[in-house]
Amino acid sequence: MSKKLMAITSTTTIQTEFGPYKANHHNMGNDTIISFVYGDVTINTPIVRIHSACLFGEAFHSLHCDCSHQLTQTMKSIQTHGAGVIVYSYQEGRGVYFPPEFRQ
Repeated sequence: MSKKLMAITSTTTIQTEFGPYKANHHNMGNDTIISFVYGDVTINTPIVRIHSACLFGEAFHSLHCDCSHQLTQTMKSIQTHGAGVIVYSYQEGRGVYFPPEFRQ
């Protein structure tokens, strides 16, 4: 069994309406993943969410999915809890990234 490690290639802090998050860019082979870390995850057991990117839901608030709502609720929960990580993956998730009329 092979083991892949996610190397951090760059990092920055972003201010959100839910507080500051440390944004880490990871390379894992040909995949790009961003992790967003809130609070001190070494002291408090963090809430962790693996979230698939959704252009239509997150940027345009499409009514065909609840991706934006799920991300917002996770960020609220993490803020209340005090520590958390959102692993943001650039994959299609549940298949609602492109509506049926875009698929061939």
